[in-house]
Amino acid sequence: MKSATIVLVAGFLVGLAAGCVATPGPAFGPPPPRVEVVPVPPGAGHFWIAGHWAWRGGEYVWLPGRHVIARAGRVWVPGRWERRGRVWVWREGRWRR
Repeated sequence: MKSATIVLVAGFLVGLAAGCVATPGPAFGPPPPRVEVVPVPPGAGHFWIAGHWAWRGGEYVWLPGRHVIARAGRVWVPGRWERRGRVWVWREGRWRR
């Protein structure tokens, strides 16, 4: 049992170092994305990050989109659900140079 725990922790740390921590999900994928009406930005320099499905308490729940202050010199890479073996995992969105 100890070796399995060590492997999981090591895999998590490798994911942290690579900047691609994924949240484990269920054995079935999320519903289609919802259509969102993008509100007017609250001010100059704001960027819209679309909503997405999250796995919470044994079910998918919708997390609505939001405006954030854009980062100069960076591009937003949206988060996405990926199938890995028998489960689905969520890869968080991130700012990339």
